[in-house]
Amino acid sequence: MAALTVPLLLTTMGHVGFTWELYGRLSPLAIHVGADPTLRATAAGDDWVAYVTDPVGAAATAIGYLFDQREGLLFYAPQYLLAIAGFGWMWGRRRRDAVALGLIFAALVGPYALSQEIGHWAPPARPLTGVLWALAVPMGIGVMLPTGKARNATTRAALRGVLATAGVCATVTMLLQADLLYHDYSVGRSLVLLRYGAPGLPLSGIAPLWLGPDAVRWGPSLSWLAVAAAAGVFLWRWGAEAAHMPTGSRMEPDTALRWRGARAAAAFVVVAAAMMLWHHARVPLTDLHQAWTFGPIRVWKPQSPPTRAWATESGVWTGGHDEVQMLVSSHEPIEQIVLDLSSLAPMQAEMQLGRDRQTFRMVPGRRSLARFTPGPTVRWNGEYFYHLRVVAHGGVSHAALGIDEDSRGLGVFFELVQLEGASPPNSIR
Repeated sequence: MAALTVPLLLTTMGHVGFTWELYGRLSPLAIHVGADPTLRATAAGDDWVAYVTDPVGAAATAIGYLFDQREGLLFYAPQYLLAIAGFGWMWGRRRRDAVALGLIFAALVGPYALSQEIGHWAPPARPLTGVLWALAVPMGIGVMLPTGKARNATTRAALRGVLATAGVCATVTMLLQADLLYHDYSVGRSLVLLRYGAPGLPLSGIAPLWLGPDAVRWGPSLSWLAVAAAAGVFLWRWGAEAAHMPTGSRMEPDTALRWRGARAAAAFVVVAAAMMLWHHARVPLTDLHQAWTFGPIRVWKPQSPPTRAWATESGVWTGGHDEVQMLVSSHEPIEQIVLDLSSLAPMQAEMQLGRDRQTFRMVPGRRSLARFTPGPTVRWNGEYFYHLRVVAHGGVSHAALGIDEDSRGLGVFFELVQLEGASPPNSIR
């Protein structure tokens, strides 16, 4: 008991002393990083009672560290679910080590969950990074467990292959699109789901949501939790069964079952690749696009990656010395569209709408009419979409010209003049 309590007491005293020296208060709520205090226990200030009397909020926070679509570990690294099988094996063979790892994990997660803190502007599972090694140990055991001779051995091998492969795919996706990793507090949903979702494809609406500024979505959140709990029971029983195998049994799976797991992993990759190709060919925009309406058309600006384009009442400015990628949509296919182009600085500009690409020599004070025939279209959610690309080989700000204090470097300004589609022509002027 002394070996357990003395280190705990000493580290607690050290932390209390550190908190007093730095903040002049002893309350754990003195340390506040991240979330809006009105949504967390920190709203109570130094009220210690409030720190421990919100069991629903603390439980939702603890669950969210694992299952939330924005902050959750398992949402981005599902291979850690195999740690349940590893703990099942350790409970039968190395119970003392299993308890130690569990206590280490709870010692960090518990205080975080009580204060209901999240990572703020950070990648997913940031509150858990200090103790992920405590889950990595049993996860490694789960990766190497023999599947046994039971009738569900094939299911075990397939589940392990799918979880590990899903983790690899998620990691590769994040490495290729690192801007989707960091979530500011004001962003309530997963940037990954917003990036691959779209109007009419609400991926973020059907995923678990436990943390952040949006309210808990109890329906999908509890449904996914129930599925994970069932998988957890299955994995624990697998680990417990493996723990009772003879001591000399090899930890690696049988060769035949190893190949079954590999086939399941390959099938997952094929399905994921097919879905990505379908998404790329069929879905033109994302839930991260911002729409501006100008009469019969809408201009869609992607917010990830950040795009230098700004709307006015009549049209859109693009950034100077920049290449801007956007979308134009209409409720009818566009046969021809006429745009009025202008700029504040002399430059050469390129503009492409659909398959029609043109080059213009821009002169300040002189407006140019550009007629585009965009060609083939992509239909989604009741609208027809066309890719818009604007390249400005120059630019200047209003502030530099002494017009006003607007310091944005502006390139090309365009506004709609006329639209000819399947319906009668729409003239803006």
